[in-house]
Amino acid sequence: MANKNIIAKNTLALYFRTAVLLLVSLYVTRALLRILGETDYDIFNVVGSVVVFFTFLNSSITQAIQRFFSYEIGQGDERCLNRVFNSSLILQMLIALCLIILCETVGLWFLNHRLTIPEERLEIANLVFQMSILTFSVGIMRSPFEALVVAYEKMSFFAWTSIIEAALKLLTVLVLYKSSADKLGLYSIMLVLCAIVILCCYILFCKKTFSHIKAAFVFDSSSLASLASYFGWNTLGNASNVISQQCFIFCLNIFKGVGVNAAMGLANGVYSAVSSFVAGFQAAFRPQIVQTYSTGNREELNKLIYSTSRLSFALVFIPAIIVIVNTPLILNVWLPEVPRYTVDFCRLILSCCIIDAVSGPYNCAVMADANIRNYQITISSVFFLDLAISYCLFRVSFPVQYILYSRVLTRGVINLFVGLHFMKKNFSFDISEYLMKGLLPILVFVCIASVSCLFMLHYFDSWILLIVSTAFFMTAGVAGIFFIVLSAHEREIILSFIKIRKTDEVG
Repeated sequence: MANKNIIAKNTLALYFRTAVLLLVSLYVTRALLRILGETDYDIFNVVGSVVVFFTFLNSSITQAIQRFFSYEIGQGDERCLNRVFNSSLILQMLIALCLIILCETVGLWFLNHRLTIPEERLEIANLVFQMSILTFSVGIMRSPFEALVVAYEKMSFFAWTSIIEAALKLLTVLVLYKSSADKLGLYSIMLVLCAIVILCCYILFCKKTFSHIKAAFVFDSSSLASLASYFGWNTLGNASNVISQQCFIFCLNIFKGVGVNAAMGLANGVYSAVSSFVAGFQAAFRPQIVQTYSTGNREELNKLIYSTSRLSFALVFIPAIIVIVNTPLILNVWLPEVPRYTVDFCRLILSCCIIDAVSGPYNCAVMADANIRNYQITISSVFFLDLAISYCLFRVSFPVQYILYSRVLTRGVINLFVGLHFMKKNFSFDISEYLMKGLLPILVFVCIASVSCLFMLHYFDSWILLIVSTAFFMTAGVAGIFFIVLSAHEREIILSFIKIRKTDEVG
């Protein structure tokens, strides 16, 4: 119960963080489209995609470090934790060096010889590219410190630094409005400065809070080998994910031109905003899953996965379905001009967010084990299956708004069952019981919600639809999740947590 209360408190902090980031992200994207214009906004997305090609390095090292930090915390071994931290510093320097070499060779060639960029904006595109490399390198430097904060479940600091970062982005937009300089180049430089400020915040907090962690470039072959092995296989999965997604963007650029790229960029912006809810919840329960795994208590681990899977769905579904129902209105209010296909792209990508929320907890559990080779090979195959299907559809001139159905099927549904398979293999997870007690209530609720959506879309539109759908899902939808999706034990946990909060407020 104590662990679940910690998860609940951290989830509230991250929910508040995510709500702020969602609003800021939506505003910043709208403001950037207006300030930069569709051409420069598209250039920023495409050029940034070349660097994003290598973001799997950052996400891979962050996930690897968090896994080993959480595991050692669960074991209660501070000496091993310190060795892992120092090994992570060495590994991050090697990764930063690899990033610079890859981007300044392959990436630079691809930018100048393969992407479709107006000749008069090629010079500024190269500046954006260099600033993107620098921004990303600073992000890699932050990885060990951020992983330490998350592993120790200091989610309040994690939330507040994210809000500070969002405030800096708002300040950047204000500077762009007032400046007479080239706005695309200035924006890329401001992003570097924002990244440096946040890095300094993390370093100072970790130095003050975790005094038992002594940073030193000490070579420890055992911990470095374990970390590097996990990082290597995790990189395979993350690289496959990023490469396949970025190749999809390049296919859009090659087959359909910059207009469709702008629509995909906006859809990805919405996806990033809503999927940050999923990432926030995973950050709240991931340390608990890894620490429970380190104790060897498989029964408690399975119970934790059951609960977090349903709760993650519950927290993501309501905002996602409201956005899906009201996508045309939201985009028209949000953007001065909505590019073609944006509505369809947003709705399909948000469907993936909902599926990711359900599958996230047991994917985290599979990743808690040090041996992730077979799992990463399998999901990498699924990612490239999505790219292969999409490419074939592009080649036969399939309607572009329907091509993303491949992503829902492969990255959503198939990867969900891949996670379940490895849960059964690694932890004797009862899939049939989970399907009946976990997925079936979710599917029943989704069917009821879908029928309700069709009814509202038929009888209402515009602002009336927004008011009716929001009121319905915030009342009947929440009640349906509470009584249909959640188990009696989970309802009891939520009610007890509310009582504790009320008692604290009275006290």
